[in-house]
Amino acid sequence: MLLIVPFVWIPVPVGDLWLFAGMMMTQAFRLAPAVVVATLDYTALLWATFFGWLIWRENPDAITFLGAAIIIASGVFTILREQRQAGS
Repeated sequence: MLLIVPFVWIPVPVGDLWLFAGMMMTQAFRLAPAVVVATLDYTALLWATFFGWLIWRENPDAITFLGAAIIIASGVFTILREQRQAGS
């Protein structure tokens, strides 16, 4: 395929990149324990905060940071608990 691809490759339109992200998340949930993959999905908090600031100039308040901290802490707690149970 290495010899053929340069002649037939069509770049992926930027508007379709969200489909690839969805496929990667679906594949990740299929191959890995859900507790691990779901924790990685918490990066959506960072992206949502960044794009909210970039596009709408929203500044997150203390409640937003508190909620994000609770969500992230629960994910970390779940991962640690699952590791401890797997080791037992």
